[in-house]
Amino acid sequence: MPSLSSMPVLANPCKGLGGEGPKLVLWNQHADDQKIISYLSRPDERDTWDAFALVSQWQSNAFVQKFGLDETRIGILRNAISPGFENLVLPKPWFLNGQAPVFAYTSTPFRGLDALLMAWPSIRKTLPGSSLKIYSSMKVYHAEEEAHEVLYALARDLKGVEHLGSIPQPELAKALARTSVLAYPNTFAETSCIAVMEAMAAGCLVVTSDLGALPETTAGFGILMKPPASLMDYAWAYARAIGQVMEKAKQESKGLADHLARQVAHINSDCVWSRRAVQWEAWLGQLTGKS
Repeated sequence: MPSLSSMPVLANPCKGLGGEGPKLVLWNQHADDQKIISYLSRPDERDTWDAFALVSQWQSNAFVQKFGLDETRIGILRNAISPGFENLVLPKPWFLNGQAPVFAYTSTPFRGLDALLMAWPSIRKTLPGSSLKIYSSMKVYHAEEEAHEVLYALARDLKGVEHLGSIPQPELAKALARTSVLAYPNTFAETSCIAVMEAMAAGCLVVTSDLGALPETTAGFGILMKPPASLMDYAWAYARAIGQVMEKAKQESKGLADHLARQVAHINSDCVWSRRAVQWEAWLGQLTGKS
């Protein structure tokens, strides 16, 4: 495999097209520690791009620190929810209708499913009758599942757990509208998180970690915890946190209902692609001097 220094500048083939050439914008959602973006450590690669579209302030800060990007060349253009999650008709939440809570996990399996499955027996013991729906697989990356089969087997053996794999977005939107909590003990620092945004749009209470850009994504509506160093400790702490959150939800049901209503309104007003399109047009207009 060629060394990084011997690889060609990725943006070079597009330079010089049509007069002064188009503006070259790198729209990137990877974290700074991902191999696929390591080319930015080269000055010639960084200098070839006119601007960088990133998806969170956390990601931007990391790129500035690691790669020395010029902050004036960075635009923060955030992610948004799938149209199928916009303005959902939501049923009465579980804490107002007397039903047992339904939990869901919707991210890829390597981002915290192991911690959740370890925590689940304790969660269900605290909340009898509760259920966990796992909408997760590696199919979204067209990748092999073999490395995660042990997790799927564990899910099949746990009481109250159903592993449904990846499902189409319209179906997922309907499923999350019937879900109480997005149970996401995240262990992978994300630059953004559409899975969390979608759960918020569906009226789910989000209980996750404060890693990466999740504090930005949840915008003050999520319940965040700092993950302990070991997986075992994290599973125990997460199960305990879920129990506390659910107890508080029953005790402060009206306040939580108001909280979730504001959460849904926030996502539908600020985290939709129609709004993002306007933001992209404004930023690109500034970049090209046409605004």
